[in-house]
Amino acid sequence: MAESGAPVELYVYDLSHGLARQLSPQLVGRLVEGIWHTSVVVYGTEWYYGQGVLRAKPGSTAHGAPLQRLTMGRTEVSVDELVSFVTHLAEAKYTADRYRLLDHNCNHFSAEVVQYLTGGEIPAYIRDLPREILATDFGRALRPLLEGAQPPSRMPNDRLTHVHSPVGPASAMSSLEAAVLPDPHPHRRLIPTPALSGLGHLPILFPQPEGARRALARLRALPEAQKLDPVVLADDQLEYVAPLSDPTSWRAALDHLYATLKPTDRFPVLDLVRYALTCPGLRGAAEGETGFRWTKKLLSDATAVATDSEAVPRPLLITALRLACNVWACDDLVNYLNQPPAVEGAGTPPLLDVLTGLMVHAILCSETTVRQAGAALAFNLGAWVSTGRRAAYERARGATRLSDTQPLPSEWCDYRHEDWLIEAVSAIIEALRKESASPTAFRLLAALAHLLYLAPAGTLELADVLGLGEWLADHQTEWPDEPRGAALACEVAALLAARPT
Repeated sequence: MAESGAPVELYVYDLSHGLARQLSPQLVGRLVEGIWHTSVVVYGTEWYYGQGVLRAKPGSTAHGAPLQRLTMGRTEVSVDELVSFVTHLAEAKYTADRYRLLDHNCNHFSAEVVQYLTGGEIPAYIRDLPREILATDFGRALRPLLEGAQPPSRMPNDRLTHVHSPVGPASAMSSLEAAVLPDPHPHRRLIPTPALSGLGHLPILFPQPEGARRALARLRALPEAQKLDPVVLADDQLEYVAPLSDPTSWRAALDHLYATLKPTDRFPVLDLVRYALTCPGLRGAAEGETGFRWTKKLLSDATAVATDSEAVPRPLLITALRLACNVWACDDLVNYLNQPPAVEGAGTPPLLDVLTGLMVHAILCSETTVRQAGAALAFNLGAWVSTGRRAAYERARGATRLSDTQPLPSEWCDYRHEDWLIEAVSAIIEALRKESASPTAFRLLAALAHLLYLAPAGTLELADVLGLGEWLADHQTEWPDEPRGAALACEVAALLAARPT
């Protein structure tokens, strides 16, 4: 007889990407298998807590594929009842401003949802991990730093409590809300950073037209292309300087061909959009909410293929990474990245999560060319975060007319995004530890420099714990392919040592 009710699963991710298992014996005196992040999957939806309560297609979040899928039982609770319950949690208890890395996090949310759905509990090794770590000497020493990295938010609750309206790190980085930091950051007060300043914040872009021309030729050869207006796929479309008079027709034609291709064969469409984002004549196809949803879908689909398949075609992955880098060539998309529209929450992860998931997968890949493209995306993300963080700092200084040696008000920056920042920093450090002093390593180090500059004490401490300090100590002299590498490594080492109190 068939079982009644819907299955309930707990997805388990390791935010440290294996580093906790490697480093925990010497740091805490016992083996820690992972730094666990969990979500609940039921009725074809993955529910999780970070910047408020979010939902997504299972396995499509920035965390990639789960390390474990644990069966929690079955539930007779209806979809409507579940949505009502989760909405109540999102509004009353699990708002973004109440997130606490140690004692009010994603695992506490998962535990409540599992208990409501099945009456059961999540595994003790997940539930009890913070208590066990904090019982060690190292954990007790680390606790003030972790708690200092997550002060309460003052963002209005209507931005935080919608189940379908997640708030991304960029909006926080560019605001003056939240974060208690009584003194100016020592990175501004004490550390000269000429190498970091020399990096600049301009994104790494891929505007080359040659690949787009080859992509057009491939698409014209498809049987389905014969049903389309030949003008849409003509080579001279790529030469337009003036904006297309009807970008929706061009987008619709590409979307039609995209739907006819196997997921692993869609890179010609991605390559055309990659070029379009850098081309004034074609960029309109990606603008507006419709263009934003379309571009995000292309990236989401490519990320899903990359993380679900062990044999993902290299052209697809590299093209998707270059398309992701070119998001920063389109001001309209960057505006959506900074201020995610309500449409982001319609059952799909935010664009930032899509970009981060793609980046993490790429920089940990065994293919050199994939890691190179992934490092470019890591740099763009780091530079973008740094730009918002620096702007918030300057606005606070301007508002108070204070110098770098005087105290700043408590709301100068926002550090509510521990899950995102810890995962990004952890993945980049793990990738760096596998690289020599190569151009790819330099891009990863540059991304880290941006992410760590003006970062909270807890993030700097964790970066050191994850082995960044040791790697930097070994790479402060020889960089045969990148003359700026040694100086930048020395500056990042100084940033690690100068932590706010």
